[in-house]
Amino acid sequence: MIENEVVISALLTEPTVQKAAEKCGLSQRQIYERMKTKNFKEEYHQAKRSILEAVTNGLQTRLTAATETAIQIMQDAENAPQTRLNACSLIFNQCQKLTETVDIVNRIESLEEMQGVEQNE
Repeated sequence: MIENEVVISALLTEPTVQKAAEKCGLSQRQIYERMKTKNFKEEYHQAKRSILEAVTNGLQTRLTAATETAIQIMQDAENAPQTRLNACSLIFNQCQKLTETVDIVNRIESLEEMQGVEQNE
């Protein structure tokens, strides 16, 4: 029997279930049946989460450089006005999203703390 790890790797690296099945020597039906099992679902979702975390961490390490680049473009008077405006808009929009996200996380943490206090009483 082909291990879940092999099937998961194929699903994550191939563009379609058909191609993943071919890579594993399985039928599409066998892949879909396996995808219905609880254990496989958990392993598959964990693998996808791990990839997403790695990509997110990589992007976060480059966030400062990206921000500095946008600021340089915005402040360079030799750039076309539309280019500078686009950089301004990018900085503003991303700042707004980040602020909203931080606010939401803070509210959730406060609610969780309040709920924890209520549960302990």
